[in-house]
Parts: sequence; C-alpha cells; structure tokens
Amino acid sequence: MEMFRSRLGLLTASLGMAIGTGNIWRFPRKVAQYHGSAYIMVWLVGLVVWSIPLLLVEAGIGRSLKRSVPFAFENVGGRTFMSLGVFIALVTTLIMFYYTVVTGWCTGYTIKVLLNGIPNDPASYWQGFNGSLGALVWTVVIAAIAGMVVFRGIENGIERLSLVLMPVLFFLLIVLAFYAAFLPGASMGFERVFGLDPGTFKDPTMWIDAISQSAWSTGAGWGLYMTYSSYAGSRTGLEATTYATGFGNNLASMLAATAIIPMVLTVLPGPQAERYMASGNTGLAFVAVPLAFNRIGGITGRIVGLAFFAGLLFAALSSLIAMFEMDISILRDMGITRKKAAILVTGVTMVLAAPSALFPWFFNNQDWTWGIALLISGMMLALLVIRTGPSQFVSRFLPDLSPSSKYLVRGSITVMVPAIFLTLVTWYLVTAALDTKTHPWSLHNPYSITWTLLEWTGAGILSWGTVKVWDTRNNRSKE
Repeated sequence: MEMFRSRLGLLTASLGMAIGTGNIWRFPRKVAQYHGSAYIMVWLVGLVVWSIPLLLVEAGIGRSLKRSVPFAFENVGGRTFMSLGVFIALVTTLIMFYYTVVTGWCTGYTIKVLLNGIPNDPASYWQGFNGSLGALVWTVVIAAIAGMVVFRGIENGIERLSLVLMPVLFFLLIVLAFYAAFLPGASMGFERVFGLDPGTFKDPTMWIDAISQSAWSTGAGWGLYMTYSSYAGSRTGLEATTYATGFGNNLASMLAATAIIPMVLTVLPGPQAERYMASGNTGLAFVAVPLAFNRIGGITGRIVGLAFFAGLLFAALSSLIAMFEMDISILRDMGITRKKAAILVTGVTMVLAAPSALFPWFFNNQDWTWGIALLISGMMLALLVIRTGPSQFVSRFLPDLSPSSKYLVRGSITVMVPAIFLTLVTWYLVTAALDTKTHPWSLHNPYSITWTLLEWTGAGILSWGTVKVWDTRNNRSKE
C-alpha cells in the first residue's frame, strides 16, 4: 500500500489539491466587487461551517478505509450509496477535463512571458489564443506532465513535487504582494481589500458568492482529500492537517488579493480597471493583469509577470494532479495497476479535454454546469454521514478529533451544510429562471438552466447505470 512518507508531504499535497486558479483569479475579483471585509468575513464563515467539516469527513473516511471514493461510499452507506460516490467522482472527472485546459493556458502564458515577455496587446492575444490549436497543444502537454507525476506514484511523484511546488507558490505570492504594497497609490488597493461597507451585508448575492467561493476553493466534497487521506498512515492525526489545509488555502487567496487588486487598480486607469475586474476570471488573469504588467514595463514588468503566471501554473498543476490521482485510485480498486491506470487517465483526458480547448462555448458550459454540481457533491457527502448517524460516524472514523471539532462536524453536517446547499441551489435556479436578459432556457446559452439540468440528470443516470453494470459484472464472475 502506497503512503505519504511524511505528514509534511501529506500537508503540501493537500494544499496543492486545495489551492488552484480560483484562489488567484476569482477570489481577488470578488473581493474587489464587494469592496473587501464584508465579503472576507462571510467567506471565512463558509470555511468553518461548510469546507472544514466536509474535509474532516473526507479525511476520516480516507484514512480508515483506504479505498477510492465510490467504494468508500459503498463501505459506509451500503450498495445504494455507491452511486452517490460515483456521481462525486464523475463530477470531479468532468471538471478535470476542462481544468486541464485551464492549466494548459497557464503553461502557454508562462512560457510566452519567459521567452518573449508580456504580449503587447493582451486582449487581442487572449482572443487569438483561446480556442486555438495552440491552446490544445498546451492542454496535451500539461496532461502528459500530470500523467508522468502520478505514474511515479505517491512518494516519488506527488509528494516529491508538492514539497517543491507549494513553498515556491507561496514565495511567489508573497513576492507579488510585497511588490504591490510599494506601488504608488497602493493604499487605494488595500482600502478596496480591507475596507468595510456595512451595507454589503444586506446583499444576499454577496453571501452566496462568499460561501460558494469557500465551497469550491478548498476542494471540500470533491473526493480529492478523501483520496489523499487514504494514503495517510492509520495512526496519522488529520485534524491539524485539515485545518492547515483550509486556512492555508485562505492565506493563499488573501496573498493573491493583496497582490492583484492594488496592482490593477493603481496601474490601470480607473474605468479600465473596473471594467476588467467585472469581466470574469479569464478577463482578469489573461487581460487585465498583463495590461498592468505592460504599464509597469521593462524588466520589472516582465519579472513580475513571470512570477504571476508561474504561480498560476503551479496552483493549477497541483490541483490537476489531485484530480488525476482520484481517478487512478478508482481504477486501482478495480484491479488495474498504477502504471496502466496513469496511462489510461492521461490518454482519456487528452481526448476529452479537446472540446473545451477548441470551443470556448463548450468550455464555459462545462465550467458553469459542473462547478455548481460540486454543491450537490458536498451534499451527498453530508447525506452519507447523516445516513450513518453523525455521532456514530464520528466515533467510527474521527475518534481522535478534539471535542470542539467533533461538535463542529456533527452540527455542520446535520444543519449548516444542508441549509447552505438548499439556499445556494435554490438561489441559482430562481435567479437563472428569472433572468430574461440571458435567455435562461435557451440551448444556445452555455449557462442556461436547461443545459444544467440536462447534464446533471445525465450524470445521475450514468452514475446509477455504472453501479448496475458493475453489479452485473460481479454476479457473472461469481457464477
């Protein structure tokens, strides 16, 4: 049985799993949108009542059972719950396909800045790059790199790389934040990050955005932390590692915000900065921030730009590797060797990531549909605990937790996680259905409620069917 060699290796791998592009491009944009502290406060609440309890549940199951997500669900909840585990794994795998494209973008931009500097016209360069054959090539390259890492296994692949990537990533974020702090007028940017507008607390959309940011950013409910925890020693205490993962993820987000917001707001003209801040994640990362680097100019702009895109790449790659490993753990539970599983996952990813690399409409659809589906994944994990009985679950899988953490898990899983799930999903469905400006029911709209419901239903049917096929296969083999 493969295991992490050290607790530090597990921690750095877990941080790599949690810290991704959302920390660097989505969180700063949302902080700027809601003018700081109110959003950050609610985001921290989301960490405590949603993310950490779900991460603790995943840690306990993974450490105790040492099985992949679907088979762990079967062990805890019975055969019926196996399909819920398959659904979680399927959602994360579908995210993996388009996230490979995102990681490919980051790779392409990092190499571009390293060899040729910041694009002279970032907006035109991004429009030409997104959906191009070049984007597909970088997608294939990064899939191969991730495949080579997981091919080497836990200790020689994932752990060894994480011990390098995570310290370097935090170093780059600290350098960027330090640089931004000394820009002329940086105080305006820090006011945007840390200023408090009490009226923002009355905005329900802010609450939704802040809590969902924590739910998505930490990887809680994805099955990734369960997978990594299955490689921890049976006596490894995971409470401290879990809290360090959650708060370390938030620290990375805050460093990114204190670097990017002051930089964009002080270097770019006010209206232009605000426009790009509101233009979406990719607009901020691949257009607004490069524009700021161009305005800085010279060798300084190039070095800071390289630090930014390298940090973005390291964050994306470490999360992508965790997704690869989750699928490999499932295939290994089905009797396939690691090396064959790594080759299979890499090949399938190269093929099924291609539509998202070549067709922006398809990428936007997948990002929207499966990003929201992660809320369903988190709720399914909570249902598994509720099915077992929260007290019985904690006694069986998390007996070494402190009394306060046991109380947090029981209370959050039974009350807060279901309440947050119902609120977020209801908010999405109602606002999407009533938004007449975007044609919410049209199949021409990649964000339409029609596509979302159709794809969710398809994933549910496929999950159920997969378990039925597995049952049929096992019954035949027994005969």
